[in-house]
Amino acid sequence: MTSRPRATSHAVLPALCLGAVVAFAVILMARSAAQLPFWYDESLTVRLSRLGSTGEIWRALSAGVEFTPPLIYLATKITRLLPGPETLAARIPGLAGFVLLSVFLFIFLRRRLGAWFALASVAVLPLAEYTVRYAIEARAYMLLLGVSAVALVCWQSAAAGRSRLAPVG
Repeated sequence: MTSRPRATSHAVLPALCLGAVVAFAVILMARSAAQLPFWYDESLTVRLSRLGSTGEIWRALSAGVEFTPPLIYLATKITRLLPGPETLAARIPGLAGFVLLSVFLFIFLRRRLGAWFALASVAVLPLAEYTVRYAIEARAYMLLLGVSAVALVCWQSAAAGRSRLAPVG
């Protein structure tokens, strides 16, 4: 009978706990996202994502219909193809942004503070009112935060010389 070293199992435990916290939070937020009606700005996101092509979205944005970068409209266009209520499908990019933020903030903080402090820091995110509000909106706010967390980890890796691909991120 072989057993893994104790240090290895202790290193994996915070990541497993993070997965459980994030999964639980996403399930609860998705439930709320499916039930809430769209508000005015979200309806703009949905209407622009319904345009036929990426070129049409770009032309509408160039004309000043909306001033948010096009990533959210493309992501919403793709997720609206998923089955289920449109209120949930249009808000999936925000939920994905929450997952990105949680995972990459955990990675960033783990490298600086240790795994358990990183877990404690990230575990309070779903308790913040604005985190939940932005994660269940069909707007770019949480997706932007998630992509920013990815960029932060890439910067950290590049500064530490951990990866040659980090500057690309």
